[in-house]
Amino acid sequence: MELTLRKPPRPIRGAALPAAIALLVLALALLPPLVTAYNLTKAPTRTLIAELDRGRTDGPPVAADELKDRQAAKTAVARLLGPPRAATSAAAFGANPTANGLGSGTDPSADAAAPAPALDPERLAELKESLSSGQGALWAGHALLLALLCGLVSKRLTGRYRGLLVNERNVMSLSRFQTVVWTVLLLSAYYTAASLRAYGLADPTAALQIDMDWQLWALMGISVTSLVAAPVIHAQKQDKQPDPAAAAKLDPEQVAAGDGILLAKPRFQDAAWNDLFQGEELKTAGYVDLAKLQLFFFTLVGAAAYSALLLQLFGTVPAEELGRLPTLGQGFLAVLGISHAGYLASKTVDRTQTADD
Repeated sequence: MELTLRKPPRPIRGAALPAAIALLVLALALLPPLVTAYNLTKAPTRTLIAELDRGRTDGPPVAADELKDRQAAKTAVARLLGPPRAATSAAAFGANPTANGLGSGTDPSADAAAPAPALDPERLAELKESLSSGQGALWAGHALLLALLCGLVSKRLTGRYRGLLVNERNVMSLSRFQTVVWTVLLLSAYYTAASLRAYGLADPTAALQIDMDWQLWALMGISVTSLVAAPVIHAQKQDKQPDPAAAAKLDPEQVAAGDGILLAKPRFQDAAWNDLFQGEELKTAGYVDLAKLQLFFFTLVGAAAYSALLLQLFGTVPAEELGRLPTLGQGFLAVLGISHAGYLASKTVDRTQTADD
């Protein structure tokens, strides 16, 4: 039976979709500068910056009123949170060469490399907390907006928000589900970090200098591999036909709608969430696929754990120090890889008796 995608019953038509996407993109663009500007110039932050800045020895301290200017606040934060500087400036060497060892035969580099006075760790922690206020909620908002963008595109093309999870056999695909989940999480995390750095750093050219550990790339590689390999395995089963005697014991409607020995549904709207857990062949359609169930829960647990790490990161680390995204660890990556391998291996086994057997 030839499978056809049903006509969307109530798609988003005309200019509605571009307008909705434009509003979401506008929200993505405007939220980071608003959050950053508020955190930099609010009174508690200015007070903390001015208090900590008094301990510097490489120039005059900045006044709290001066910090109402965002660029001045960014520069002051970069001095406090950036790499440590020498306690004695070059100007001080020129003004008093004897005091700095130039006239006494001592090595001036020893004094020049002396570290700046240590900042009060408690006040510094308060400053970081003040600068990172609302950033965790900002990331969560970005993740929701990206997910909504995906849903709007799916709604326009298929008539359903969850349509992007449905494959060509009109069943919901687990490999599509986990690819969408990790794509939304990682893209929203990277965009949030980059946008906060773009508006929060004194030098915005360093905004995109964000390290992503190889484990994150491996995670996306594993997800994409399953997404690509699954249809290749299915193609081999689509060329096979169930044995007539075995097919007589199965649901006639499922056999009639089947794609080879694979379960298929005649209408797009028949796709359901239970497709993520049930077997993919005609014989196993009414049973729970343990490989699918395992992969689903590993994906769910991993996404929840990584979301918690991102909330903790953005909620406690200011833009000046947002130079690296958290990783899940090699242990989880190994377990997830094994789960994906078992998921793909289970697809290669024919459980429905074919006419060639």
